[in-house]
Amino acid sequence: MIEYLPLVLTGIGIIVSILYYTITLRNANNTQQIQLETRQAQLLMQIYNRMDTPQKAKAVNHIMKMKFSSFEELIRDYIEAPDQETWNYVLSMVIMLEGQGVMIKQNYVKIESIGHLLGGFILFFWNLFDSYKTEIREYLGYSKWASETEYLYTELMKYYEEHPELAP
Repeated sequence: MIEYLPLVLTGIGIIVSILYYTITLRNANNTQQIQLETRQAQLLMQIYNRMDTPQKAKAVNHIMKMKFSSFEELIRDYIEAPDQETWNYVLSMVIMLEGQGVMIKQNYVKIESIGHLLGGFILFFWNLFDSYKTEIREYLGYSKWASETEYLYTELMKYYEEHPELAP
């Protein structure tokens, strides 16, 4: 019986090593997941902080007051207006929303997080320009104008279709 002792001890050592490795691997995976969630939360707060400025509040205020019923009115009253302040705010907001669209596309941020944070404004903003996007793109000579914003809007609408109780 004693002749089996080295074999039994070797087996126990292997089992303990496997258990230790499994626990270590599981802890490493949990730590990695926590780090990922922390980075995503930090990124979301950076997005929020870009919106939480007097400049962005002024931009949102100007954009929400925009009124036009044709592309010609949009050009006359905003794009080619002597004071292009409102159109500059639109462009500033497009730049920010383009970045968010890319972050959603690259899976850096979850669409539900952006939806909770800015969903109402994104819907308002894109609905304001959606029917004129082709003309704006042609006028500016930039065929991709607001294309990532459009992607962001589309993904947000898909999310709201799946979760209508969360729609603004």
